[in-house]
Amino acid sequence: MGCRTSFGLCCLVLALGPGGLRAKAECALFYDSLNDADSIAASGGEISGTVVFVPGINGHGALFDGASHVAYSDTAFATATGSVTLWFMRTGSDSAGGILQIGTLGSPNSLGLFYVDEDDLCFELRNSSGDLTQVCVPDVLLTAEWVHVGACWRDRGEGCDLWLFLNGDYTVHQYLPGSFAPTADFLQIGQTGFYYHAQGVIDEIRFFDWNLLDSEVFAEYVYSSGRYCRQPTDKPVSTGPVQVLGKSLYVDGEPFTVKGVGYAPTPIGYWPWDVSVYTDLDILMRDVTFLQDMNVNTVRTWAQPPDTTLLDVLYAVPAEPIYTIVGFWIPVSGIDYGDPGTIAYYEDQFRDLVNQFKDHPGVLGWGLGNEVNLHHDGEALVNWYSLANRLAQAAYEEEGATYHPTIIVNAGMFDLGSTDLGSDDASLDAIDVWGHNTYVGAETHCYFDYYDRLSAKPLIFTEYGIDAWNDAAGAVYQDVQAEYVVRQWRQIESGCAGGTVMAYSDEWWKAGEPDTQDFGGYPTGAHPDGFSNEEWWGMVSVEDNGSEPDLVHPRLVHAALGLEYEYAAGDYDDDGDVDLMDLAAFQVCCGSDAAGVCGIVFDFKVDDVLDHADFQALAPCCDGPDRAALCTVP
Repeated sequence: MGCRTSFGLCCLVLALGPGGLRAKAECALFYDSLNDADSIAASGGEISGTVVFVPGINGHGALFDGASHVAYSDTAFATATGSVTLWFMRTGSDSAGGILQIGTLGSPNSLGLFYVDEDDLCFELRNSSGDLTQVCVPDVLLTAEWVHVGACWRDRGEGCDLWLFLNGDYTVHQYLPGSFAPTADFLQIGQTGFYYHAQGVIDEIRFFDWNLLDSEVFAEYVYSSGRYCRQPTDKPVSTGPVQVLGKSLYVDGEPFTVKGVGYAPTPIGYWPWDVSVYTDLDILMRDVTFLQDMNVNTVRTWAQPPDTTLLDVLYAVPAEPIYTIVGFWIPVSGIDYGDPGTIAYYEDQFRDLVNQFKDHPGVLGWGLGNEVNLHHDGEALVNWYSLANRLAQAAYEEEGATYHPTIIVNAGMFDLGSTDLGSDDASLDAIDVWGHNTYVGAETHCYFDYYDRLSAKPLIFTEYGIDAWNDAAGAVYQDVQAEYVVRQWRQIESGCAGGTVMAYSDEWWKAGEPDTQDFGGYPTGAHPDGFSNEEWWGMVSVEDNGSEPDLVHPRLVHAALGLEYEYAAGDYDDDGDVDLMDLAAFQVCCGSDAAGVCGIVFDFKVDDVLDHADFQALAPCCDGPDRAALCTVP
């Protein structure tokens, strides 16, 4: 099975590999393709009764006849926080049946998936006291139709969250008070306690010891079903100063990791649409020193600057110019992305922007939209990705051989890589780079693994970080913000082409009136306090200064991330290469915790210790003196 771009390049959607149709090594803690009895045995499973292997969603799946099951034994299944994903197709006419359980469903500290009333799917969890909660979705398990199921749970100490996802989309959440302390070391499919055996086919089961993010569940849905087309573009490499080679960016012939910040320093008392900060020299000259001190090499704008003033100031920074990802704002609502008039309007506007800035040496690339995908589904989403690709093609036409990369700014991995939505590499053949606004908490887990399975394009985290306000305590926690952002950056640096942290300064307009700093936002499990406060994201805080530009005060994260940005991964002596001098430094650092410069340059695994696993990542980067370090992109 293949796919084809307008350039004529063909790619295979799936490649045959051990244990099923898989593109690369597995990231999940546990996986069984369920292709055959050998796969089950290799995964540590034992079959009870008769299991037949029939065509599945990906290769073959296991058909359970209402009197059979498979049991896997591993202490890793006894986790208070985790996730399970699988494909299920009901084949019988029974009214109820058990699909999966960890522990014996109905007993304390157990959980399971089952169906009732023939086609209602339910996820149940019982806590240590035997109290239970269920989340159910009615009328979804139609006979002979595949459904992708994601069941996630998270222990909060005083209670447990449950989430249920269907076909990559979040459907329902529930919270159960009380402790959850599972001890069972087994996972079973094809049966549960109380609901007994299932009649149906199960395929592609994975177990994770963390609760998957919404976008990870979507990526798992796309990947496990083969609804993607990953392929390198055959778009000619730019002959200009900014190039895309493989999954890396190059500037002036040298590898370039984006070490950036989102920049929109709206003054206190103003709405962003009432003031032009990108042409205000007083504000720009105030900030350029702080950007230099943070060792930033890139800023990202959300909207297009009126003129080149911003780029002029940033590129004129002595020694190391600061590049700009020039944003092109596209509304997230109120327009039809498939309407010919709309397409023509935005294409004309974008061509004008490209022609206005294309010859400026400070341009790194063009940023399309901001999380437009988060606001749409179905045909509207298909039309959005089609429009974005058309705009990227327009930029290429305007610039020609020296083109700058066009970056589509997506809400994480939501909707990415899907041939159904036209968000796969083949459909987006003119897009050069994915930009992800991604808030993953302290750990990226399998994020980069899934991204690499779905797309061959470079990836930039166009937003990452946490805010500085502890909503639970009602106080600023600068130390926690700095710790989280640094940890996220280390994973970003080793996993993709870099990122632009959210954000340079606090913005007082985002959750209330712009003359006061408010506390509005939204709940999120990605932040340690469980809440995102929209007006407190700055690397610097701001203070009213009357008629003069606001005063800015660097937070701890400004210096902490600035130190991270100063060094390239593996380059301890900061001389632009990874050589024997750096390997000698690793010998001294090895065995210590990941503090100071040792942690900045050598903590590849981001596990707070420096050991042989970090050396295994470092060794391939050692290209010798005067060779640019290439550790930043795997």
